[in-house]
Amino acid sequence: MAMLPGTIVPQPQGLGRRYGLLTAAIGPMDMPAHGAGGGVQYEDETCGAAHPYPLNCEPEDRPEKTFDDGNAQVEGRPFAVLASMLCGAVGFTQDEFRNKIERRLEGGEQWAAEYALWHGENESGVELDIETIGDAPEVGGTYDPSHLASVIAALEQYAYGDQRYGGTAYIHAPVGVAAWANTFGELVIKDGPLYRTPMGSIWVFGGGYPADDGLRITGQVNVWRSAASFTFPPDQTMDRTTNQRRLLSEREYAIAFDCLAGSADFNPLEVS
Repeated sequence: MAMLPGTIVPQPQGLGRRYGLLTAAIGPMDMPAHGAGGGVQYEDETCGAAHPYPLNCEPEDRPEKTFDDGNAQVEGRPFAVLASMLCGAVGFTQDEFRNKIERRLEGGEQWAAEYALWHGENESGVELDIETIGDAPEVGGTYDPSHLASVIAALEQYAYGDQRYGGTAYIHAPVGVAAWANTFGELVIKDGPLYRTPMGSIWVFGGGYPADDGLRITGQVNVWRSAASFTFPPDQTMDRTTNQRRLLSEREYAIAFDCLAGSADFNPLEVS
């Protein structure tokens, strides 16, 4: 029996971007002028320690006050996130070609930003020359890598205790950890658009984070990106040798995190 071809309709709109880096981080903020060339820098005023000091009535009995170093400069080096597509040369208008590739970029850019932050390279191993969290040092201390609550306790002790971080830390975990975390009751607490630990640390469940490389904790995460993507004019991307259009859309990113980065293993299925 012959079947009629399906009626062509616009793709139904989805429910929005999944939870991830671009939900939890500060931003995305607009990339400043010339940021695509040199990234961003800022003075981190939340790092550094405060110290207890005695108060008494006899000035001669008070110890000398010492002075710590000044604030560090935090740098977010720029990188590009791009989407590409080989597409037949006919059947679509220029606007439809543009919409095709820009929607692909919009749908995939969060994964790409997460992958870049963790690995510092693209999927082919090309270095991006940016600060990463994948090589963060082990937090140390005693914890059970098969028990998520124990892992989170070690990460938060490192940030708020050992590193004396006074802000809100971010816990970076692959998306599969979300299911494990929810088995521990109050380990994942909904707070508006965010998910937090009981301590208030912000979860980042990243689809671009590897499933077998443990968890990370950082200070505040900040994301800048170009206000609009740059899409190469579809009528100028024709490959005459294949009679296809080579569609390309990209935007610039810079990601920075404050003060600290630490790592801990998490192996929930490990058999001892």
